[in-house]
Amino acid sequence: MLVIAGFNLFFSPLVPLTDALAGTWQKQITLDYGRVRLWGSLAFVIGSALTGQLVAAWGHSAVLYCLLASLLAMLLGMLLKPTVMPQGKRACRTSRSARGVNC
Repeated sequence: MLVIAGFNLFFSPLVPLTDALAGTWQKQITLDYGRVRLWGSLAFVIGSALTGQLVAAWGHSAVLYCLLASLLAMLLGMLLKPTVMPQGKRACRTSRSARGVNC
């Protein structure tokens, strides 16, 4: 239970972060987000089916090994530097003027 709780502590924020990054790149480099979601969904279905087959063959401990392998693959993927860096919006600076914030 502690391993799963620790895994979800670090894994859960990655989904909205990657969606935000894909949204930024969609605007910057006209990324076909529908195609990206299609391949992501297909990979999820295949991964779920494969995990089910592994659990059927080796028991419930296969889930932990699948999570560890997925985590390792994700960490290795995070080491890759993207060729197009995301450009954020210009940060606002506060000033001491009567208006308060200048953007």
